[in-house]
Amino acid sequence: MKGMITTTVLLLSSTLAIPSAASKPSGPCTQEERENFPNTCSMMDLELNVAARRLGAFSDFMGISVPSRQRASIIVVDNEKGRHDHLHVPDLNEKNEQENHPVEIMSQLRQLKHVRRAALHADETTSTPTQSPRPVVMVHGLGDSCFNEGFSNFTEQVGSYLNTYAVCIPTGDTREEDVYNSWFLNMDASVEVFAEKIRNDPKLADGFDMIAHSQGNTLARGYIIKYADVYPTVYTYMSLAGVNAGVGAVPYCMPDHQGEFSDVCGMLEELSTKLAYTTFFQEHVYPANYWRDPDMTHSEEYKEFSQLAQWSNEGTATPYNQDYFDNFQIPVQYVWVLSLYDHVVWPVIGEHWGGMAATDPYAQPIPMEATEVYQRDLFGLKTAHESGKFSFEAYDGTHSGWSDEDLYGWLDEYF
Repeated sequence: MKGMITTTVLLLSSTLAIPSAASKPSGPCTQEERENFPNTCSMMDLELNVAARRLGAFSDFMGISVPSRQRASIIVVDNEKGRHDHLHVPDLNEKNEQENHPVEIMSQLRQLKHVRRAALHADETTSTPTQSPRPVVMVHGLGDSCFNEGFSNFTEQVGSYLNTYAVCIPTGDTREEDVYNSWFLNMDASVEVFAEKIRNDPKLADGFDMIAHSQGNTLARGYIIKYADVYPTVYTYMSLAGVNAGVGAVPYCMPDHQGEFSDVCGMLEELSTKLAYTTFFQEHVYPANYWRDPDMTHSEEYKEFSQLAQWSNEGTATPYNQDYFDNFQIPVQYVWVLSLYDHVVWPVIGEHWGGMAATDPYAQPIPMEATEVYQRDLFGLKTAHESGKFSFEAYDGTHSGWSDEDLYGWLDEYF
């Protein structure tokens, strides 16, 4: 773990390295901001392709991005013979016109299951035609991109298995812009771009389901609370390892069971909190928008500056927003999926909307029902839960490490 932390610090240093004096400032920083935050402004000054390459490499290294799909094994059960056959799954990039794609095989099996289900009820006097699955909007996380091989393959995998239109909605028109904006286009601004792209897609006009990963869950939530009443409706929303309740630690820098940080991680924690709750970082650095230091949730800094605080009706910068409450009730179901070995999101229980106890904010996790946001029902979390809209799942893997078996199980169950 110490090696990982050291490498993280070194990579952060190289990623945010100040350009040479010959570089011409072209980013959004004022001179005062440039003096106060030289590394961040220098990063925003870099040419787009250079910045995107460095930021993407960091997310890949930290295991934040969805990786290119690896070879796997799909188990097919022959119900008549009780036999388990293992089908080899080739890499999604391999082109083989002679064989059915493994995802297509699974899609066919899924359709057969529906046929069997229909056959069981063939003697019923009334029946309803089988409806095609709704379109699915896919949402990537920090430093990832709809145009990256990994997330592109993931989107194709979901669409093929469900036999429906699946589309990843980027916040940039190119891979470079999409990666860059995941870092430097703030949460509110990103949701506006995201919502407009959804509104302009005619295939989504009648509503859709949504699957979001990591930071992408803030885009999904933002769309729901800000636009679900006027733009196309979200029916089922599944969150994979989401930063739903915010994050309170740098990746791979979680406190120990006594709530203590290592010296390096303690420094990063301190710096992150002091920088996150400033106008500059809230306007320019996306991860700062959902930074939620458990020591600071009742502070004036958090309530005034945090975009997450405003979305949760905890904040003081904007008045209470009833639309956020009402719109959160619009989706038919929410599926919250937690990574059991997540070293990116802390507290991990936040992926299920839990948090940390106010009496012991770094050592004692508490479930969703015990959090203040839930008990006061500030944006409708309690109301949605008590309405039966919530399902909770978990997978035995890292931040981006769910298996195909996990994924297909969720798709079968909820989509």
